[in-house]
Amino acid sequence: MNPRDRREDINQEIDNETLYCYHCSVDLKSESDYSLINDEPVCEDCHHERYTNCYECEEPVPNDDTYYSDYTSEYYCSDCYWENHTECYECGEQGHFDAMVWHEPSDDYYCDDCVPRKEHPDWNVYSNSFVQTNDHFVNPRTDGYIKDTFKAITSKRYVGLEVEVNNRSSIDYYDTRDELSYVVNDTRDKRITRAGGFEYTRRLDVVNDSSVTSSEHPNGCEIVLQPRRGDIMLKDLKSSLDYMYHTDNYYVSVKCGLHLHVDTRDYDWKHFAVLSLFTKLIEPYIYNMVPSSRYEGRWSKPVSQSMNDFAYIEGRDSFIDFWYDNGSFTYDKYNSKRYHGLNLHSHFQANQGTEIRYHSGTMNYSKIKHWIILWTNIIDKCYDIAERLDNSTFDSFGETSIYESLVRPPKSIYDIIKRYSINEVNHYNIDQYYKDSELLRRYLKLEKLDKPYIIQPMLDYVTKHRHKQPMMSLSDMFELFEIPYFTQKYIKTRMRSLRVNNERSRAFDNVTSIVKFDADKLVFKYVDNFSKRFATIDNRILKGEEGLMSSYDTFGYLKNNYNIYWSLDNYILNSQVPIESVSLRLQRLYMP
Repeated sequence: MNPRDRREDINQEIDNETLYCYHCSVDLKSESDYSLINDEPVCEDCHHERYTNCYECEEPVPNDDTYYSDYTSEYYCSDCYWENHTECYECGEQGHFDAMVWHEPSDDYYCDDCVPRKEHPDWNVYSNSFVQTNDHFVNPRTDGYIKDTFKAITSKRYVGLEVEVNNRSSIDYYDTRDELSYVVNDTRDKRITRAGGFEYTRRLDVVNDSSVTSSEHPNGCEIVLQPRRGDIMLKDLKSSLDYMYHTDNYYVSVKCGLHLHVDTRDYDWKHFAVLSLFTKLIEPYIYNMVPSSRYEGRWSKPVSQSMNDFAYIEGRDSFIDFWYDNGSFTYDKYNSKRYHGLNLHSHFQANQGTEIRYHSGTMNYSKIKHWIILWTNIIDKCYDIAERLDNSTFDSFGETSIYESLVRPPKSIYDIIKRYSINEVNHYNIDQYYKDSELLRRYLKLEKLDKPYIIQPMLDYVTKHRHKQPMMSLSDMFELFEIPYFTQKYIKTRMRSLRVNNERSRAFDNVTSIVKFDADKLVFKYVDNFSKRFATIDNRILKGEEGLMSSYDTFGYLKNNYNIYWSLDNYILNSQVPIESVSLRLQRLYMP
């Protein structure tokens, strides 16, 4: 019933001397003697004794039904209370939203006592000599060969492999493991006999892998060659692949991948920062060595951190926060950071080395061989570069010469940035504009033209865009990481074949510049800034000729308007090139 109608009925009852308080049955003589609560008359005394007005909506609530908030020291009705409060996901304690902590990784609220703190893994860093000499895995003493050699794989780090394959018919994993072990053992200098009467070599396994199966590919497994050092890995790999080819029961589908594990127990935070940075600078080439599905899929995603994020790495914990997107580290094996082409989660979560997941599934010995050579050289070189950084000269990675050379222009360019800041400029000088435009042109190594370049787009590029996604040239990558000639040749041939088959990756699309690393000085130099992106302006505008804008108006417009391309179309010689064209140009100039 409408409250007004109900009150009229009650007033009529009062007139008829028939109305009593709902709780104490006292006679209600007039409208001022009662309140209407839940359609029932309640006398003033009972109202004060039995009810409390909600702090939020001010409606009376039975005392037994109210909710008290420690945060506001007020009482609420049920609806208003839960609109402003929640429960701790862990202990169930109730609290005001402003007093609770939202934990984004778990998508829940927690009280201060229960909120998950940023978890950081135990981080034990071993010496480089230990990594190169320990015999924790396959070694001559226990595995039946004379000595480790390093003719093809020059790195002395332990390397493990996971080869994902499909099977034409179901297999017995234990029997297959034993058969592969026999095959590998036959290549040894001496037989190794264990209890049970059969011969086998350690560190080789065959395990189920449901991630490579589907209705079209119902059977699948993973061949695991556990860590080996140097050329023995290639020898055992070839024996295993030959066996798989000869049995004719193994094949590779698009579901499969090749996972390479490299021992990085000697890596500290600065080594991983260098490895992450250089990987980001060469990723476009890495993705163009493999089918495009590896770039576009979810199993081998690119390095996700922006170039700006590297500036804030100050130590082990901050590197973990950086790599795990500000606090998402867990000891869960299937943490989302596992599914990146450069997988450091395998190192921090399970001490299984740095995992390289970019490669598609393959049973091709040559592909795997050159892939191992490439990445072991990269990891060794990044270690050496990081070792040369003097810890006493910087407090964060952002203060290293490596990082500063990528993101910070010289003082002369900073002076121009300040001069053309919207807040700083309150006068104009056409001669200075010419000088500053020419200085920026030389700094960016742009083509000399008979008209000045517009300053603001160049400044925007230097301060905001150039370092977003730099890339090394392929030849510089080969030189820096000392990639052997035959591996270089293989990589170039592989890229060409994928391009012919229209397997070109879109990894070049976001590249903003080309850099070269000076290994002696530990600095980067920009060598290509894509000059066709920059616009020039006709001299007549600056001089105010032929009824065009006055020089004062034009100068202010050039300084302050970022949309110069839209407003001065008639005077632009080189309009901005679409990103697709830049990507194609990159591939034409920097791909084999």
